[in-house]
Amino acid sequence: MRKLALITALCLPLTAQAQDLDRAIEDFNEERFEEAIAGFYEVLKYGEARGDRKDARYYMAVALLKKGLDFSSLIFFREIIMDGPSDRHYVSAVQYILEASENLQDDYVVPGLINREYGESFLDLRDVVLNRVNLLIGQVLYRQGKYDDALAFLDPERGVPDDSIHAPASRYIVGLVNTRRGDLQGALQSFQSALELAASIPVDQRSSDLERIRRQAILGLARTWYEVGSSKDEEDPERLASLQKATEFYRMIPRFTDDWGDSIFERGWAHFQLNEYGKSLGQVHSLHAPFFASSRQYAEGYILKMTNYFYNCQFDRVRRSLSQFKDFYGPIEKDLAEALTSRPADVGDEWFYEELLAAAAGTPRDSRLPANIARTVAANNRYRRLHNFLNRIAAEAEAIKAVDLFKGELSGELLTEIEAAKDQFRPFLGKLVKQKLDRQLRIVRGMMGQADIIDIQTGLAEAEWLEAQREIEFKVRKRLPRPFIPSDKFQYWPFHGEYWIDELGFYEYAIKSECVE
Repeated sequence: MRKLALITALCLPLTAQAQDLDRAIEDFNEERFEEAIAGFYEVLKYGEARGDRKDARYYMAVALLKKGLDFSSLIFFREIIMDGPSDRHYVSAVQYILEASENLQDDYVVPGLINREYGESFLDLRDVVLNRVNLLIGQVLYRQGKYDDALAFLDPERGVPDDSIHAPASRYIVGLVNTRRGDLQGALQSFQSALELAASIPVDQRSSDLERIRRQAILGLARTWYEVGSSKDEEDPERLASLQKATEFYRMIPRFTDDWGDSIFERGWAHFQLNEYGKSLGQVHSLHAPFFASSRQYAEGYILKMTNYFYNCQFDRVRRSLSQFKDFYGPIEKDLAEALTSRPADVGDEWFYEELLAAAAGTPRDSRLPANIARTVAANNRYRRLHNFLNRIAAEAEAIKAVDLFKGELSGELLTEIEAAKDQFRPFLGKLVKQKLDRQLRIVRGMMGQADIIDIQTGLAEAEWLEAQREIEFKVRKRLPRPFIPSDKFQYWPFHGEYWIDELGFYEYAIKSECVE
């Protein structure tokens, strides 16, 4: 008697193929997954009964998933879904393919498939699965710029309800849609809802993805409050309140997470807008620590540093920072521009992916792609998930090769599918890398242009400042060796080039304006 609980027992004639199917099911029930997979594959390829073949395909997909061969399982689940609701395993296949997709960190294959195949039969899915499906489709539609359609799938009443474990991610995407549409108040409400719903998820149900969504919701709130504050007149009291809220949310980003560096940099601009120049410079100081230099570069940090000094009429420090910026980023701009035009004529976009891997790893190559720019691109979440996806399926290929029972036709079919996926995604990833490198070049060139403007403005302002100094008979500029300390919670230490990792994000400069009224 078959014990497999995935579907109801089958009424099959005791043909040789039926016996083979029974044997494979027995292996499955005893968790001999390799033997089960080999057995199901034999029935799938050579079984005479169409029903047997469909059952074998489904069972084999589940067994592959249980074996940890997620992409291989996805191949067969995809076939079932593409066959349509007439296959009695259709609904179950949708549920299992989502599990495989999550394991692979797949943001494209399964979401795209689900979006194309969505129909009334999906309403037969369990609520938790249907909520996940609606979230995936909402994500796809958001990326396509179809915001109204995305909101329909993410709606709490019709798509992803508040009591769903997928609700935080859904509300976060709604926040992004509102941001794109310029609805800042709607964005604030959506990001806040995502944050509150994430906190309501039981601890035993929380995942790394949920924690990532929580951080992104916090960052969304910080950025939106910053935009609200920056859009108001300087005399508007709501401006200061909004910017202060922005700094509070930036501080909520957990230390040493992927979003921490961005939160430090952006908080620096918020402090600048609040005229809190010492705090702003402290954030820049943290960003220039070796901890961040080893992962990504914040070219804009130099601009923020120069701007703070400029507004405090410390023009010698403006010029020193300007010189440091140009010395560091001038060669980077040149090398990056050359690297982007050095692709051989006979290779495709995957070349950029390969160059990025080599540069980020510090491998000696002829490419002039700067390592710090490569690390910045490699830190991008979208890139990282695609890169991890490719690594996972490559590792899966090696695992398949190591299974003796998979030798021959089965192994060949699985490996062919994996190689086809790699051939498809490597150029796709290469194109993404090129887009990110192009963006980094625009950023660096934009910063170089801003630096030139600061240079000109500094020259003009310095001339006025010197004239004013002469008028009030200031012969010598004097700076206190120990400037004013805001409170007894702070200690003053002159900086001699040594960073302490536990102090990153907490630095604050003691700065005094040298502007002449």
